[in-house]
Amino acid sequence: MIEVIVDRHHSGASVIAALEELVLAHRVVPIGEETGLPDGTALPAIREGDRVVTGQAEIATYLLELEAFFGEWSKYQSDTCYFDEDATTC
Repeated sequence: MIEVIVDRHHSGASVIAALEELVLAHRVVPIGEETGLPDGTALPAIREGDRVVTGQAEIATYLLELEAFFGEWSKYQSDTCYFDEDATTC
């Protein structure tokens, strides 16, 4: 499960909006709860399993990775045939 860890000012609103736009399940974790993050971790932060992503540039890269991954994933969720990048058929 993707967790968005935010401070009391909900600094992760844009991250949450991006995940909602991608229609990805996520959980918002306020910093007051036990987060298990190292002290001094910049917020907002995203945690997926053991991976923790912080900082605007890293979060933007992570969201692009998710968008690409789920774009590929959703392509194959129908009965449509797609051509691979090397022009081979499915």
